[in-house]
Amino acid sequence: MKQLLLALALLAVAKAYSQEVILEKAIPKDFEVNQIFQINDNRSEDVVLFFHGNDSIKSYLFQDDLSLKDSTTLTSLPPRYRSFIGSQFTDDSRCQLFFSTERRPFPEQPNLTNGFSSKPKFGLIIFSFLSKENTVKELELSLTKEMYLESFSSENGFIIMTIKKKSDILNFYCFDNSGKYEKVTVDCEDLTFRDWDSSKTALYDLLAIKQVAAPDIKQLTFIDTKVPYSIKSTSSLSKLYKEGNKLTFMFDVNKDYTQVLTIDIQTWEKKLSGLLKPKVESNAVGYSRKSNSFLYNGYFFGLTHLANQIKLEIKDYTTRRLVQSYLIKNNSPIEIKDSPIIIMDGPYVDYREVEKTSQFFRKLKDYNIGISVRKYKNLGYQLNIGGSIPEGQVRIPLSSSLPASNYNINPYDFGASNFAFTQTVGGRMTFIKCLFDSNFDNISGQTIESPFEKIRYYMDGKKRIASKFVLPYKNYLLLSTLTKQNHYSLIKFIK
Repeated sequence: MKQLLLALALLAVAKAYSQEVILEKAIPKDFEVNQIFQINDNRSEDVVLFFHGNDSIKSYLFQDDLSLKDSTTLTSLPPRYRSFIGSQFTDDSRCQLFFSTERRPFPEQPNLTNGFSSKPKFGLIIFSFLSKENTVKELELSLTKEMYLESFSSENGFIIMTIKKKSDILNFYCFDNSGKYEKVTVDCEDLTFRDWDSSKTALYDLLAIKQVAAPDIKQLTFIDTKVPYSIKSTSSLSKLYKEGNKLTFMFDVNKDYTQVLTIDIQTWEKKLSGLLKPKVESNAVGYSRKSNSFLYNGYFFGLTHLANQIKLEIKDYTTRRLVQSYLIKNNSPIEIKDSPIIIMDGPYVDYREVEKTSQFFRKLKDYNIGISVRKYKNLGYQLNIGGSIPEGQVRIPLSSSLPASNYNINPYDFGASNFAFTQTVGGRMTFIKCLFDSNFDNISGQTIESPFEKIRYYMDGKKRIASKFVLPYKNYLLLSTLTKQNHYSLIKFIK
């Protein structure tokens, strides 16, 4: 019966999401590929594919119909710059690629601990397909007392964002078309940030995970709302959303309310506000209160779990008006779920489906809770509600007043879609899928799978894959794969 259900599921996937291999290429075996990555030129919808070797980078330009347009070989940065963190296209048709120092230890990098650099360095490659010339720069950014948080493109150019350690000071390094940067400091010391028990804390402590005998690492997850995220990603207690020139940080460390810090990266104005979390009361002992939130399409989705109850509240983010509220109780049917309870016990492991609400609550007792939201056809929204213990978890309190939790670690992300894919296929998660109309009334229907889950089905059994990368493009996804024998494939997944 289980095999039959799996076969039916795979058949449904094949019908809903066909794939097409649009490029296959044999890379010379003497060219050792360390990583592959792709970028979009949003102005022309061209796609650029990169094979990063030890001393050079082979790059290929595809036009909007994904036919090969041009290619060139770039001189690469020194070997320690192995983490691609972003790119931007300049007005004169040049492309800038930004890298940070490698995450695994090198002899010349003694400060790398547990795979993360306490003093990251940054490098830049500027090139043009027209001139076939490229420039390599090691950037003189001294971050000895700063923690790297995130990087992104904006109207101001490419921005590297950091925070000064043990402080409320954010720094933004804004790069122009020539690769020169201007440092902008946003001092938040006049704002008051709160810990679990509402005691005053530094902004740094909301963004960093403290480690014993090792450098602190960030706990900020960048959310691109055009990308469907798994519970493993959204169980992070600190999230960053970017819409136009507005950055929105949401912190769920405090037990009573979500702290919201907004920064306009055009005017550099800042504002701190809060949204009350759903209230759940219980006399049960041995349980800690857990909460999280998600921001999507102008709505705030708040979730609180305590003992045998989970409460979901949906509010208008601008007015703070309560739109809908739902309560889930243990040992009672979950009225709002439109799927079985899904239990994923590890990366690339077949998931289990159960129906007993008690099994859902039993799993969540030891998990971080989270919620993710996406559009559901043209009818409304699909919410995934559940919890996760991420792979490589760190189990440590932010302070003596905050209960120990499992934090999602993703310090150097290159591409929201690629990160969301890696988070979908790995980790231990438990969740339900719930469908709502545009007024957030629960509706019945066939839930939709994440496109990354569909790629996961395609990848099952392909053990020779050495490297992969996922990129959104128009109304489909591009999957790049490279085998251990240096055979490259570009697969287009059409919805």
